[in-house]
Amino acid sequence: MTTSDPADVKTDAESSHMALLCPRRRLLLGIAGVGTTTLLTACGSGGSGGGRRRRGDDASDPEAPYTGPRASEDPPPLARVEDIPLGGGLLVSDDLGEVLLVRPEEGVVYGFDPRCPHQGVTVEPPTNGVIVCPQHGSRFDAENGSLLQGPASRGLEPIPVRIFEDNVIRA
Repeated sequence: MTTSDPADVKTDAESSHMALLCPRRRLLLGIAGVGTTTLLTACGSGGSGGGRRRRGDDASDPEAPYTGPRASEDPPPLARVEDIPLGGGLLVSDDLGEVLLVRPEEGVVYGFDPRCPHQGVTVEPPTNGVIVCPQHGSRFDAENGSLLQGPASRGLEPIPVRIFEDNVIRA
């Protein structure tokens, strides 16, 4: 007959508790391993540049100065400048949402979020230098979007745009 030390004998409750802990530990170790692998993969993409070009676009000359985005990387045009009435505006949309383009004078175009800050109704293009909300009559300055008359409590949000090759694009 063998005797065992009472400290070595596990109860049913202890055995089932250990059975639950082992799968949990394996799961946590597995998650930690996957996270580490993902982090290492994301940080290193081979080469000394980490996958990003920091200098010129010409791969044959890594020391060439960076000249900004290539024309093919410019965002798609929102509108042609000539399609925006001089002294007026044009409501356009793209993948990022609607934009009210305003052309107060030749060679100048501004962009605004066309949603009235009062209740989100789309404002109308300007007439006589004023943008009006058709819902409750809030009025905004067409050159800078500032509030001229409520019930809106603030002006229109600007959306940066610029003229590029006779087109208006997001800046």
